[in-house]
Amino acid sequence: MIEVLGRYSPNDAMDLLLLGILVSWTATIHAARKLPPVTWLTRQGKERFSRLRSPKLDLGVDFRIQPVISRRLPRSVMESTAALAFANLLAGLGLVYWPDGVRESLLPYCYLAYLLLLLLLWMGMTTYGLFLAAIGWMTIHDLFVMSYQGQGQRPQRMENLTYLFILSGVLFCSLSAPAWLPLAMVLLMLCVMAGSLLLASPGLELIWRQKTNRELWSMDGRTYLAFMTLSFVMTTTLLMTLSLGQQIAAGGPSPLNSSMPVTGFAGLIFNWMAVPVMAMVTFLVIRFTWMGIRYHTEREQRRKERLAPGQVRTWEIVQRRILVRGLKRLFKRKARVPSHQGTGVWIALQHWYVLGMSRDKDEDDPEATMIDHILGPPFHALFTPACRFHFWEICRALEVDLILVEDGISAKRFLRVVRVMFETYDMHGGSQRAEELHFVGLPGVQVVLHEFAMNESESLGRKSYPEPDYDEVGRARILHVFKQRGDHEETPEPSPREFDDVPVLSGV
Repeated sequence: MIEVLGRYSPNDAMDLLLLGILVSWTATIHAARKLPPVTWLTRQGKERFSRLRSPKLDLGVDFRIQPVISRRLPRSVMESTAALAFANLLAGLGLVYWPDGVRESLLPYCYLAYLLLLLLLWMGMTTYGLFLAAIGWMTIHDLFVMSYQGQGQRPQRMENLTYLFILSGVLFCSLSAPAWLPLAMVLLMLCVMAGSLLLASPGLELIWRQKTNRELWSMDGRTYLAFMTLSFVMTTTLLMTLSLGQQIAAGGPSPLNSSMPVTGFAGLIFNWMAVPVMAMVTFLVIRFTWMGIRYHTEREQRRKERLAPGQVRTWEIVQRRILVRGLKRLFKRKARVPSHQGTGVWIALQHWYVLGMSRDKDEDDPEATMIDHILGPPFHALFTPACRFHFWEICRALEVDLILVEDGISAKRFLRVVRVMFETYDMHGGSQRAEELHFVGLPGVQVVLHEFAMNESESLGRKSYPEPDYDEVGRARILHVFKQRGDHEETPEPSPREFDDVPVLSGV
């Protein structure tokens, strides 16, 4: 019956009505008597959704770098990018055919096949449109969170006005601007992102493995970001082309006056909604590049080498004072909001690609960023490039890649740990890596050093201390700062040194 009625459908508004009738009939019959095709589709959908929720790859940042791991891109990344490129090529070759030409070709012969394709297009635009909206909302929220420097609850009036302004602009442009303009703008932003990634600094290394295999592989973080960005843009352009191909190619009739007004109007909204979201993604890529250019270890090393011998010690003291002031501000933010999940916070300001302090396990904090999960101000707002470079020098010499500070550790107690790091670096001239015995005797804290790799056991080997969540860590030597629990584990003998509030030679 649907097949017969559909062949006389004047437009996709009638198709929408017939689709609703077909779905409701199918659901009613399936509830009374299981239909094998519906059962199979339901099972396949659940399996696909389960695969999306639990990816086959374990992926993490390689903070250790040495020893070098063989390079290889994940096969799934290359295959999905190639599939999207091929689909975009086909859509581009048949640009004037989408979507009205498909309707005219299939309607007289197999209406149900056309209806299935139309349903897939609508589902794709709806699902991906919601994804784009979520990305846009999170990016705007994060920008306002990181720019807020006040005390107390952050006002949200300007943030809400920004959402309203963007939605109004999307609706206005959808009704008045030419259909080809959003696609052209997205392609232009793709060129900007490509150029930005070409200028990005090295240093971000990722390691990955199949969940069924313990073998590790590495890849350049810039390459991975390029593939992810390209896939994101190609998915957007594919849906843009399929929903408004004729209007984009030849400035065809308004989709509201064509045989597919519903698809056309949805396509206009989708296309123009993609423009501000793509602009935000472009901003994130440019920010990534800017972080690497602003904080460049080789440039800071050259600047330090130009200092007179007598100025180096003064320079180090200045950078350490900046570091201590910034850490105090971070801990004020950490203490302001109680945490209910995870073990503590990660601090890795020596790495240029780390935006700020984050928890080891994400939780619902309205004052944390949603994309990077940053707590408090970003590192570049608190620490100068020279300060971060000096901390990088210290951490490299001590072989400390990450610092985890357990909840409940005060800024005063953590800064004692940092000052011991300064002392160890100064006493040994940067030739001695940090060991647990260097931190014995600090009141109220227990320092544990742990070599972590994603293909090995995550256990610290300390029963009294909690295990943090290592989701984004691929390989690192981690300095854990725990609260003293008074356990009876054997601890190394303390080395002779002064135990006043400021360790000797700390320079602070």
